[in-house]
Amino acid sequence: ELDKNENFETEKTKIIEFDDLNKAIRQLTNRNRRVFLQQKEFIENASHELQTPIAIFHSKLDVLMQHEGLSESMADTISELEATAQRMSKLNKNLLLLSKIDNEQFIERESVDLQAVIRDLYIKIKPIAESNQLKTTSSIHEGVIWANKTLIEVLITNLFHNAVRHTEEKGVIDIVFENHTLTVSNSGKPLSIDAGKIFERFKKDSRHTESTGLGLAIVRKICDISGYTLTYTYGNGQHHFIVIFPSTST
Repeated sequence: ELDKNENFETEKTKIIEFDDLNKAIRQLTNRNRRVFLQQKEFIENASHELQTPIAIFHSKLDVLMQHEGLSESMADTISELEATAQRMSKLNKNLLLLSKIDNEQFIERESVDLQAVIRDLYIKIKPIAESNQLKTTSSIHEGVIWANKTLIEVLITNLFHNAVRHTEEKGVIDIVFENHTLTVSNSGKPLSIDAGKIFERFKKDSRHTESTGLGLAIVRKICDISGYTLTYTYGNGQHHFIVIFPSTST
């Protein structure tokens, strides 16, 4: 556990080779701990340093929007800048989240009622889908897992938002959770990118330029570190994202 401020201790031996090996292990452990602490410090500093100028940028744009002599073309330009600033803010938060996951800063685990979490997040996403004239259906059954609740919520939220973002008007989103398997399906055209790269960072469908290209990368990272099985398929005009959670609750 590199986040623990404890030195790696080895026992003295009378064998030169073992002493050399112990020395190498201590050096490697100490080096990894220094790298970990440096990365953690960078993440904290980056979060502060990037969020502050973005917040200032937002506030300045708000002031410009209140200007009395603002022309229509200037208002359109400011609106575009505001959308860009929001995307920068979201990108920053996603990159920081990925870094925290990489550094295993979500180690706390508890019993998580997946049915309750999925149902709650579905209720929140449904109005957004309906505002985009999308039809949603759900079939959510019981399921409990031993996991980090924050990461579970991030995983499911990203899958839901991905479905809403990539479903064309009057399309359909189907959410099914049964036998510890979550399937999020949405109608749409086939991908314009290689399906095998859909979970890579910054890989996104060229038709959706507003996406940061990190949502599905975060989903994959959470599944990788948690031991969940993640797959993507396309058939009958629908995209299917499937997450299989362990059947045991501990």
